[in-house]
Amino acid sequence: MAGLHPLEFYAESIINPNAFLDKEDQQRGYLGADGKSKMPNYNDILTVKQVSDLASYRSSLKEPKHAGH
Repeated sequence: MAGLHPLEFYAESIINPNAFLDKEDQQRGYLGADGKSKMPNYNDILTVKQVSDLASYRSSLKEPKHAGH
């Protein structure tokens, strides 16, 4: 995940999971029958600090190193 999107992308995706949807989301099964994200909206549950921490964590994730590569 690191380097794929700016930190704001991850924060917005947590607060508003429908903000960034594309055709691949449908193909991967991330969307419900109504065409909206299956991910719940955490806007009313998480504090600003928690959203910031989650976005920072998501931004820090790197692709796992595979043996033999």
